[in-house]
Amino acid sequence: MKDEIAEKLRGNNFLSVMADVGTDQGVMEQVLVYVRYLDMELAKPVIEYLAIQEPKSRSGADVWDAISFAISNTTGMEDSEWKGKLTSFGSDGCAVMTGAKNGVWGLLRNDSSTTN
Repeated sequence: MKDEIAEKLRGNNFLSVMADVGTDQGVMEQVLVYVRYLDMELAKPVIEYLAIQEPKSRSGADVWDAISFAISNTTGMEDSEWKGKLTSFGSDGCAVMTGAKNGVWGLLRNDSSTTN
């Protein structure tokens, strides 16, 4: 299933990423990563669960690194490849995700490999 999603993402020109940070029962932080893309066979946008990744800490930089690693590792795309296809980012709105300077959104906005 993941291989099929990875193949579709590699063949797509655009993708969106949605992420949410949560804590499991063992008090471990985890980032859930979802992607939205246009499925050409279905001729409609679809949302797929992509991966779960543990960040090194709760900082925006570490959460962003975890999201980036999860996408690259699951799809086989280099960071610059999938970031060049990125058209939107969605999250739950917490400060670590939406901070203008040190949150994921701020880091994403200032990342030179995101071109869209």
